[in-house]
Amino acid sequence: MKRLIIAMLLPVLLYACAGNSGLLNPTPPVFSPETSANILIHRSVSQDAFSDILIFTINGVDTFGFDKSNNFEFVLSEGNYIFGYQNGPFAESCSVDVEIQAGINYVFSLEPNCVIEME
Repeated sequence: MKRLIIAMLLPVLLYACAGNSGLLNPTPPVFSPETSANILIHRSVSQDAFSDILIFTINGVDTFGFDKSNNFEFVLSEGNYIFGYQNGPFAESCSVDVEIQAGINYVFSLEPNCVIEME
């Protein structure tokens, strides 16, 4: 019985201790400043979640690990992307298709209950 409990808790402990905050992988390459946009991703402070770490993805790639209160700023070339997040090792993954146009400053908020909202 103890082994079963340890086996069930091990993934949670590893996830919590992994230090998955900050940049995890590079963002997609920017080909030209003239055809790019500024992006700000904000983690809502009202996230009531199992984990303190929220993993933001671009096109399915773990890109940035948010701790409780930080933002992620980056530049993307214009085009279509899939933004997503997962809040904890067993939480549902959320995603939304976004179309990025050149020369625009975008702000997205990662809200509770799988909401990715453009402000």
